[in-house]
Amino acid sequence: MADRELAHAPIHIAIVGSKQDSAAKALHDAALRYPADYLQVDWLDRTEGPLPNPEIEYPQLKKAAAFACTDGACSSPVYEASRIEFAVRNALAR
Repeated sequence: MADRELAHAPIHIAIVGSKQDSAAKALHDAALRYPADYLQVDWLDRTEGPLPNPEIEYPQLKKAAAFACTDGACSSPVYEASRIEFAVRNALAR
């Protein structure tokens, strides 16, 4: 398992939105439930400053969104928790 984790990046889901926003919380909860052994979930609340890894720049949006990211590129924004799994599968298929 360690060899696999060292050889491959984790599935990466990023949430962009305020931690006070119930829609962002629902997206974050859904991201944490994504069925994967190796998963990275980030939550960018701009009031807290940038994420530790500024490799990817996320757009300023009017509402909370999730992004499925692979190899330095991210999916289009997903606004519904039920769409996260679909976005991740599409990102991994590229």
